[in-house]
Amino acid sequence: MNALILLSLLGSTTAVDRVVVFPDRAQVTRATQVQCGARVPVTFADVPPAAAQDSFRARVIGGTIDGMRAEFVSREKEFSPKVEALVKQLEALTQELEGLSDQLDRAQTQARMGKQFSEIAVQQVSKELAADAPNPKAWGAAFDSSLASGVAAARQVSELSAKVRDARTREEGLRRDLEELRYAQA
Repeated sequence: MNALILLSLLGSTTAVDRVVVFPDRAQVTRATQVQCGARVPVTFADVPPAAAQDSFRARVIGGTIDGMRAEFVSREKEFSPKVEALVKQLEALTQELEGLSDQLDRAQTQARMGKQFSEIAVQQVSKELAADAPNPKAWGAAFDSSLASGVAAARQVSELSAKVRDARTREEGLRRDLEELRYAQA
């Protein structure tokens, strides 16, 4: 986690002078040169939102600091198009997942029907065994049709389950990206 914090802090700043990593935080020192004068503002852009405003310190060599103020500037405009695009992708993926879920339900219902066809075929064959002239060709046709129905349904269930897993993985990635952008936007 320390390396992750260090990389995220280093990746988002422009003037990093020194970094000290602690178990629960990192101390990042940024340096810049400013002209002397009254109320000279110093701006450090791209400071991560995780930086606590009360943790900022100012130090000067050969002068004095009369005051310091840290301001939070939202970066909504910078990230809004990306957030909107991710939200649209997430909505489209949610609709795709709903469609896949419906198809999976239908395939599972078809698999149950294939099993019921097999049970019916067994009952019919049992009745014909008691008859005077059994018809083995009809038995084969009954078992073949029920087996074909069950195999087709099982294939559909398998394919659709894989598609649902893939869509859920993509959904998780989109939600994670969206959360990161919203966090960076704040």
